[in-house]
Amino acid sequence: MSTQKPVSKKPLSAQVIRGLKESVFFLFIAISLYLFIALFTYSPSDPGWSHSISEVIDPSKLHNSGGKFGAWFSDLFLYLFGYLGFLFPAMLLYSGWLVYCGRHQAEVFHGGHITLRTIGFILTIIAGAGLSSMHFTHPSVIFPLNAGGILGEVTSGQLQQLFSFVGATLFLLTLFLIGITLFTGLSWLWLMDTIGALVISSNKYLINRWYQWRDERARKKAVQDSLEISPFKQSLSKAEEKQRIKVQKKAEKETLKKAKTGTTLKIEPRFQTSTKSKRVNKDKQTHLFTHDAIDSLPSLSLLDDAQPSTHVTSAEQLAETSRLIEEKLADYNLKVEVVSVSQGPVITRFEILLAAGIKVSQITNLSKDLARAMRVVSIRVVEVIAGKSTVGIEIPNEHREIVYFSEILGSKEFADTKASIPLGLGHDISGQPVVADLAKMPHLLVAGTTGSGKSVGVNSMILSMVFQLSPDQLRLIMVDPKMLELSIYEDIPHLLAPVVTDMKEAA
Repeated sequence: MSTQKPVSKKPLSAQVIRGLKESVFFLFIAISLYLFIALFTYSPSDPGWSHSISEVIDPSKLHNSGGKFGAWFSDLFLYLFGYLGFLFPAMLLYSGWLVYCGRHQAEVFHGGHITLRTIGFILTIIAGAGLSSMHFTHPSVIFPLNAGGILGEVTSGQLQQLFSFVGATLFLLTLFLIGITLFTGLSWLWLMDTIGALVISSNKYLINRWYQWRDERARKKAVQDSLEISPFKQSLSKAEEKQRIKVQKKAEKETLKKAKTGTTLKIEPRFQTSTKSKRVNKDKQTHLFTHDAIDSLPSLSLLDDAQPSTHVTSAEQLAETSRLIEEKLADYNLKVEVVSVSQGPVITRFEILLAAGIKVSQITNLSKDLARAMRVVSIRVVEVIAGKSTVGIEIPNEHREIVYFSEILGSKEFADTKASIPLGLGHDISGQPVVADLAKMPHLLVAGTTGSGKSVGVNSMILSMVFQLSPDQLRLIMVDPKMLELSIYEDIPHLLAPVVTDMKEAA
């Protein structure tokens, strides 16, 4: 007995499958557009399912652009569902889009998936019709029954008897949102997050645009003020005008004379580390006997030694930057002269001498334009420098120097400080340690953006106290709401109590 082998069916090619998907999608688009046109051009005077007309109407006299079928379809769906009748062609278009995309095709046509989508569609229709019947029914609505159709009228009527108007509205709105989620898979929380992000980004954009407009207006005003001739000057007599020109020429001659005498740019020595204290050399010595006395201070040898800088700005570069500052300000009719340069680990200060009649505010208003001309992120204008008649322009260095904590704690300034509770805060622009006294501060607030160094600053302050003061001189109570920042200090002898992480205990 011979057995016939089953003939295996050859699978369709990818090109054929793609063509079938596109054909189905275009068919769904055409049907959806036709149904939308029929619903939008509905007219009560056309023959329909909910009413009959005795006389035969010429198809050319129909108001509905979908013809006789469109008139019957729109009348039926608007009578049954009201506004929700427009949802059917929209859902049909969405289904065609799913077929065309072919994403998760097995899930789309899975039995459980289809059941959830069907339940979501039914909930959306029922809840939407009820809400439309309760809130959107108006005499201007020309639907066969009302805005929610017969389904909305029955649903809203029954629910209002059970839950009142407000309760029925809340119940139907919840069902509507659930139905949309089940049918489309839309996450309302994601939608709210997306809308919130768009609102925040729009606000930031508008605020930035306003700041740019304000800065541009201030810049134009500064330029206009520098070029403007006051009415008083216009009314000068010829004699006064000659006298003014004579004085101006005399001032220019004095300026040239000063330049010829050899007035040069004063460049301060590059920032140097301060004198080391005796404790640095003492802590480097090897102890003959180990001792862990509780009152002994931590050794400075625990800290990393400062490394020499690998980036050095030459005097020629500083002179070129000084010349560029003078030229850029001269473009705005502001005559200045850079007389001194002070280099710091992070910024460099250029001290400028203003010509007669130039206001400091004019320099300040042009800070953003000057920063753009100097190709830096920002500059800071120091309007008043103690003991000097110059104005400071602070420009960030191309390479930021690392300020080592050992430089501050090992400096003579920190060792000889008279502060009761010393805090090593870093270096100033000249490279000298900055030491503050916490005892003289009624409060201390550390604030800044993410990544600006708040945690580094707090840890530096704590270690400044721990390295300088023994447990007999200093007792600490630490509260750490994040349960992360201060856990490293659990075992230091300066703690009066364990680090508090429970806010109830802190209160």
